[in-house]
Amino acid sequence: DLGGFGAVHVARGVRAAIALGVFVSAVIAVVIAWTGAQRWTAAAIFFVLALSAVFGAEAGVRVGRWADGHASAHLYMYHLSSHPVLAAIAAIAGLGLMVAWWAGLGVDGSVRWLSEKAVLSLGHLAQRLQTGRLQEYLFATVVGIVAIIFLVAIV
Repeated sequence: DLGGFGAVHVARGVRAAIALGVFVSAVIAVVIAWTGAQRWTAAAIFFVLALSAVFGAEAGVRVGRWADGHASAHLYMYHLSSHPVLAAIAAIAGLGLMVAWWAGLGVDGSVRWLSEKAVLSLGHLAQRLQTGRLQEYLFATVVGIVAIIFLVAIV
């Protein structure tokens, strides 16, 4: 019995959590690699997420026992399992490091990838539109001016 978690077969729960975590990590890595990111980046993200799944599954059981009132010498650090305030500070610091890592690699990398794709795509489109014929540029300018005048007259 793990406190508020009810009766749980610990070994089976840990194995299921690890399997699910590794599976989700693999799916995320495949999606990242499929979007055009480098393979080593996808592999690094997979290993970090899979490692966090393994440690998280084991820590979840230990935290459940700890929440039930059992002092645990195996909550990775005995000192933290004896002092919940220090454990909370360590957890917040660890979460902060993960958020900083994800913001640097995940978010910035995604924004950089998207902006490069958009800029390069628009650049290729602009190259295809450029014909070098002056009369086409003049016609496009006149059509644009007429459209602006039309929109201003309506609004």
